[in-house]
Amino acid sequence: SDVYKRQYQRRVHGDTFSELREISELKTHQSENVCYICNLERTDIVKSGEEFETHRLKTHNMWSYVYYLCRLKLLNEKDMDSDQIYVFNKQESGDIKFLPKEVSRFTNQGEEEAPKEELKAIHILKEKATKMHEDLNQKFMGVIENLKKKNGKTEP
Repeated sequence: SDVYKRQYQRRVHGDTFSELREISELKTHQSENVCYICNLERTDIVKSGEEFETHRLKTHNMWSYVYYLCRLKLLNEKDMDSDQIYVFNKQESGDIKFLPKEVSRFTNQGEEEAPKEELKAIHILKEKATKMHEDLNQKFMGVIENLKKKNGKTEP
């Protein structure tokens, strides 16, 4: 009876650990080989002539999208343009269709399925997100400089 119980426990725990290991390996693969924004695989991005890290850090920098969405949360709807209202409403309802899906400016994937208006909106969104990211960085650096001056600290 104890032998069967131990064998059963080994089987259950062994299956559980192997499932957890598979899930962990899948997450690692995803994080190292798939763009968070457009969901394109590393191989497809590299085939298109763009380095994967450049794609993730510049073309689809996830932090630019995060800054953009945070900025939208802070804006009054009256001050938003039509693209910002569209993205804000989609994001508020949990719909992420405003993000480029399997589309990048360096690949032709998805262009057959995606209407030109959507591709244009995606391009505009990326430009706005990048601009907001740059503006936020400049403002942040200005705040840091003001704090340093206020505290009497200057850089050499």
